[in-house]
Amino acid sequence: MIRYFEKQMEELNYSIHSLDENIFERWVEDATEALEKGHKIIASGLGKNVPICEKFVGSMISMGYEACFLHTNSAVHGDMGVVKDGDMVDFGKPLFKIK
Repeated sequence: MIRYFEKQMEELNYSIHSLDENIFERWVEDATEALEKGHKIIASGLGKNVPICEKFVGSMISMGYEACFLHTNSAVHGDMGVVKDGDMVDFGKPLFKIK
């Protein structure tokens, strides 16, 4: 059981140290600007990323921020009515350095 938690800590440590701080800071600035101007953040994902996007959106909403989820398949096929001028749409651009 201890090895399980050690492995989780190793993965968390790797994730923290592989984060591209410049991209992350820009993402935070863009998101902050959109929210301050009364717009929303739209997270879009596909496959295994969907639950992560939904959790992000749920967390944003629970903190009182405007956010919603747009499935990437729907977006690609033109179902983008939820997107309004000034909203920030995150299609999952990488925030991490890839090995």
